[in-house]
Amino acid sequence: MIIKDLLRPIYRALLEIKDSQKGRLSPPVTQIFINDETRRTSFSITNYPSFLLPSRIGKVWYEISLSDQDGNKVFSKDIKLAKYGSMEISPERFYSKKLPNRGLFFANIKESKLSFVQKFHLRKLGRLTSHFYTLYHSADYSNLAMVHPQTVAPVPVSEGKSNFWYSQFLIKVSSISSIELFQMNPSPRKADLNLIVMNMDGKEVISSEESVPAFGVRNVKFDRKMLGENEYVYIASDTLRGNEKPILFSHYPDGTYTALHT
Repeated sequence: MIIKDLLRPIYRALLEIKDSQKGRLSPPVTQIFINDETRRTSFSITNYPSFLLPSRIGKVWYEISLSDQDGNKVFSKDIKLAKYGSMEISPERFYSKKLPNRGLFFANIKESKLSFVQKFHLRKLGRLTSHFYTLYHSADYSNLAMVHPQTVAPVPVSEGKSNFWYSQFLIKVSSISSIELFQMNPSPRKADLNLIVMNMDGKEVISSEESVPAFGVRNVKFDRKMLGENEYVYIASDTLRGNEKPILFSHYPDGTYTALHT
């Protein structure tokens, strides 16, 4: 018994060292990329582990990538962030050819470039999920909206539809000219995605369902007249697999827009 008591902390230490050889990182985090006549997209990432463990963590590497609306990879790049560092990512800086009109941006701390010591200390923070902010803006920045990341990808594949989700953001129909929604499929296989516009009585006003490729993005637009005589409406869906709630753009008669992660 005495020998076991002596060996137990050694055994636990060895297990901890073994576990430290693997970083406790979540899958890549993703957000929708939009690139059209009225909108551009940039992403802001930070070396946040160095803020949490300043005496232990210095530089880190991120792997970033972009795919198009059909889930095809456009580019992938490793970038280095200094201690306490940050970087604004504009995809055109990393890809000289024509960018897709929409797609998915992925970012994740690159595990293979973490040292053993970094992995050991990062375990104290639990499982790490990369984080960044997304800025949608017009070319002259007269319209802009900042949203946080949506979900990790890939999300687990599940059969059937998800629980019913609805947004708590109310849209005043008389103030908009149209609403536009971007919806992602963060799963590794094709999925039928559904979006529903609901009125204040909880009844469906209009809906749209479409088959979207793995890691693809779809775009749906509803004009004000399609929303009927309702004073307010909100968005719902029964096909979410993770936290991939749609990005909602409210377009106004004067040509301006607002956007949010609903």
